[in-house]
Order: sequence, then C-alpha cells, then structure tokens
Amino acid sequence: MKKITIIIALSLLSIGNAFAADSYWGIDIRSINYKSNGFETNLTAFSGKLGYELTDYINIESMIGTGISDGDTGSAVINLDYILGAHLKGEYPINTSFSIYGIVGYTSAQLTAKTTKDKATDTTSSATYGAGLGYNINNNTTIFLDYTKYIDRSYLELSGLTLGYKYSF
Repeated sequence: MKKITIIIALSLLSIGNAFAADSYWGIDIRSINYKSNGFETNLTAFSGKLGYELTDYINIESMIGTGISDGDTGSAVINLDYILGAHLKGEYPINTSFSIYGIVGYTSAQLTAKTTKDKATDTTSSATYGAGLGYNINNNTTIFLDYTKYIDRSYLELSGLTLGYKYSF
C-alpha cells in the first residue's frame, strides 16, 4: 500500500509539473470604452490572467479585473466593479520576437452607475473576441497589446485596448 501511495504521489507531482511547465500568468492595464443608450465614456481597469498552453498555437486563459478609474457620461458616473473572462487564444509566431493572436470566449462584467439621486448596478455577459500582438523579451517574458470587444449587447458595449505583461513557466 505504501508503494502505491508513493507512485500516486509522484504521478500527481509529475502532472502538476507538466501543467506548470505550460502555464503562464499575466497582469495588465485596460482602457475600456463604455457605450450604453447613447452615452459614452472611458474606464480604466487592472486585471490578472492565468493561462495554459494546450499546444504551441492554442491557449486557454482566465481573466479577472476591476476598475481603477470611473468614467463620467455627463449624467452618471460609471464604475467597473469587476470583469471576468474565459478565453481560447490562438497564437502564431511571426518570428522569434513577435507573435500575433486572436481571442474568443465569454466575459461577464458588473457595472455601477451613480447619479446625484440614484445608484444602479447591472451584471451582464457576452461573447468576447479580439486580436493582439506579443513581443517576447526572452523565453519567459512577453509584453502584449490587444484590442478586445468584451461585451457586445444591444444596450451595452465594452471594448478597448490592453497593455500587459505575461510570464511563462
């Protein structure tokens, strides 16, 4: 029984190390354009991501972030309470330094609108898509820039530019 326990433990460690070898994390700053019912403003968010490289060209990512600056539409102040996403990322290396990528997935966001008299919170989700460019500083470190449409609903659109840092294990 002790040998089986040791074999199972070593197997689990090997699986964990294999996952870590193909994993990455990142942090980024997002400039998000908010459009709703004829009103428009810009928000800033900070987020983190975890990813796993399924193949040399396909990754899965999860993202979580929060607003760090509010936007003012003139009639309300808009705050991004949180943004969450799960994405599939197709990446193609142009050369050893640059890669291009596309993102598809699903994002959920919660926003709060405040006026002088009222406060309303709305949570919504939508399909997500985008494209970007990565610059490999070395084998483990990448700087990236992308444009993503996070939420695309009839009454609300969130889209914007992201500048970030990614570290691969």
